[in-house]
Amino acid sequence: MRIAVALGAAVLILGATSRDAFAAQPAREDEAAAPPAQVDPPAAVEPPVAPPAPLEPPSVEPTASRNSEVAWRPSWKRFSTAEYILTGALFAGTAAFVFLGDPDAEPNWRGPILFDKGVRNGLRLSTRDGRRAAQTVGDAFYYGGLAYPFLVDVVAVTLIGHQKPDVAAQMALIDAEAFAITGFLSFLSNATIRRQRPYLRECGAGKPDQGFPACETGGQGEGFFSGHTAIAYTGAALTCSHHAHLPLYGKSGAGGTIACISMLAGATAGGTARLLADKHYATDVLVGAGIGLASGFLVPLLHYRGGNDAAAEASAKPSDLRVMPVPMLSLDGGGMGAVGIF
Repeated sequence: MRIAVALGAAVLILGATSRDAFAAQPAREDEAAAPPAQVDPPAAVEPPVAPPAPLEPPSVEPTASRNSEVAWRPSWKRFSTAEYILTGALFAGTAAFVFLGDPDAEPNWRGPILFDKGVRNGLRLSTRDGRRAAQTVGDAFYYGGLAYPFLVDVVAVTLIGHQKPDVAAQMALIDAEAFAITGFLSFLSNATIRRQRPYLRECGAGKPDQGFPACETGGQGEGFFSGHTAIAYTGAALTCSHHAHLPLYGKSGAGGTIACISMLAGATAGGTARLLADKHYATDVLVGAGIGLASGFLVPLLHYRGGNDAAAEASAKPSDLRVMPVPMLSLDGGGMGAVGIF
C-alpha cells in the first residue's frame, strides 16, 4: 500500500511540473501578432475527491484469554465424567496396593546400575543422625509438594483470595488427577519391580552401621522408583502449569515464576535428600522426577490448550455444587479428602 501511494504521488508531482514548464514557454512571433481568438469560458472543475481514510483495526476488549483476570476460559477443557472415573479408579488402585500389598515381599532387583554406585558413594551420609535428618527433609518436601498446590494455590489464593470457586474446583480436580497418576504408578512399580533399597547393602552379619534405617523394617523392595521425588515434582509441575495460565499472584507473572522455581528447587532438594538418606539410588530418583514432571505438566496441558472461546462459551456452565479433593496430612501418613462448595 505504501508503494502504491508513493507512486501515485510521484505521478501527480511529475504531471504538475510538466504542466507548469509547458505554460512558461514564450509564444512564437506569428502567434503574438495574431488577434486573440475567442476563448470559451473554462468548464467548472469538480473539487478533488479526498482519498478514503485508512481502516482502523477493530478494538479488542481484554478477556480472560489475555490473563487479565483469574477466570476459566470457555475454550479450556473442563473436568469430564471420564476423568472422574479414571481418577477414582487410580485412587482405588493405590489404596488396594497400600492396604492389600505385602511390604515384606522379597525384592526382585538388587544392586546399582549405571552411575548409581558412584553417586551413592559420594552422597550417602556416613552417620545415622545425618541419614535420619536427611529422611526428615525428604519427607518435608514430599508433603510440601503434595499440599502446596491444594492448600495455597487452590484454597487460599483462588477460592478465598480471588473468590473464584469454579476455577478453584477445576484446578483441584486437575491436581487430583495428576497426583493419582503419579501415586498409582509408584505403588505399581514397587509391587511389581520391587527393587531393593540401597541401605540394605549394609545389613547382615558383619555389615557396618545397621542402626538406621533399621534392617527389619518393611518396604525393603520399594526402591524403584522414588515416590517421594515423583510426588514432589508433580506438585512443582502443577504449580508451574497453573501459574503459566492464570494470574494467581498478580498480572505481572513475577509471583507465579517465583513459586514455580521455588517448587522445582524444593523437589530437587527432596530428591537429593533421599540419596543422602540412602533410601534410593540415583536412577530411582531420576525416574521419579521424570514421571512426576510428566504427570504434572501433561494433565494440565490437556485442559489449558486453546480453542474457540465463542463456540465453547455456551457449554461452559459451572454446576451449583463443586467438589474439590484436598490432601489430608497426619503424623501417621497422608491421604485424600473432599470439600464441597455450594
